[in-house]
Amino acid sequence: MAKPFIYLACGSAAMSAMLCKSRLEEALRKRGIKNFDLRICRVAELYENVRRLKPDVAIVTAGSFAEEDVECPVFSGVPLMMGVGVDAFIDKVVDVLKEKGKVP
Repeated sequence: MAKPFIYLACGSAAMSAMLCKSRLEEALRKRGIKNFDLRICRVAELYENVRRLKPDVAIVTAGSFAEEDVECPVFSGVPLMMGVGVDAFIDKVVDVLKEKGKVP
């Protein structure tokens, strides 16, 4: 089984993405998902990165990005940033990963 590949994108690929990355790593590990590829980029780079690298999920923490523009599900990272609704958010991400056969 290939490991899940998730992109986190924010305005400058700095603080908000790092915060969300830390929270997402912790949440995935709590659910028993320990082997994953989690990368950070700027929102401006997301389209090209998704097109070229084909992540399973993209999470955008700043600005907006239409899911129709890319070939993977795109979620707002606001729950990770605010710490509100994180469990429901992680449920959605894990559901996509299960649909793609990346996690049991």
